[in-house]
Amino acid sequence: VIGHGFVMSVDAYTYLWEHYAPLGYIVALPTTEAGFAPDHSAFGADIAFLASALAVANEDGASAFYQHVAPSVVLMGHSMGGGAAFLGAAGDATLRALVTFAPAETDPSAVAAAALVQAPTLVFAASEDCVTPIADHSAPMYAAVTAPCKAFVNITGGGHCYFGDDSFTCSFGELTCGPDLSISREQQHTVVTDITDLWLRYHVLEDADAFTPLLDSLGSQARFIAETTCLSTFMAGEEAADEQLSAWFAG
Repeated sequence: VIGHGFVMSVDAYTYLWEHYAPLGYIVALPTTEAGFAPDHSAFGADIAFLASALAVANEDGASAFYQHVAPSVVLMGHSMGGGAAFLGAAGDATLRALVTFAPAETDPSAVAAAALVQAPTLVFAASEDCVTPIADHSAPMYAAVTAPCKAFVNITGGGHCYFGDDSFTCSFGELTCGPDLSISREQQHTVVTDITDLWLRYHVLEDADAFTPLLDSLGSQARFIAETTCLSTFMAGEEAADEQLSAWFAG
């Protein structure tokens, strides 16, 4: 479930659903709280509700989603939607992963909610983001997360609005602060999908083979600067075929 940014339509995230739907993910984008006076708490609740509604639809014989929904929920969001995703994820022990793009502080506080998030959390930021500066928004949220596995990816030369497709309202707001962008929107999208693909493969699809490429990618720092607290060790062998042993540390 992907939450939109302030006064941004869901069309601004076409690249995400066009990428993830063909991979077998069900992508839902709430259209609520799209006006100039959004209720952040309600938006977080809407994001969480869509996830639970899809789970219910899996058991509904009259639904097009009947028996097609895996019990593997991921919440995402950009800017206001990223902060709202933190609100929706807080205290949810069933969530498989949380992924946010330049999340914005909300009212109630997304920073405070971040401390209650239990799911593996991936936070994207952009070095030239002047709309939600890292020090005031994404960095405090990331620091507040107490989940054993989290990662922070700061895209070099990227901007706030490049986490979405072209949006007049986002671009107009960004022009007022004049970011010094040095990469293209497409390059920023590629970073997002490259890292998120591996994050979802490992945490949602439980593909152990994705973990080493994930750490390698986070450590490359060719297109971004990243940090992570995640470490996992898997048991191999016939006797462990149906079990997974993970050891996590924060450092």
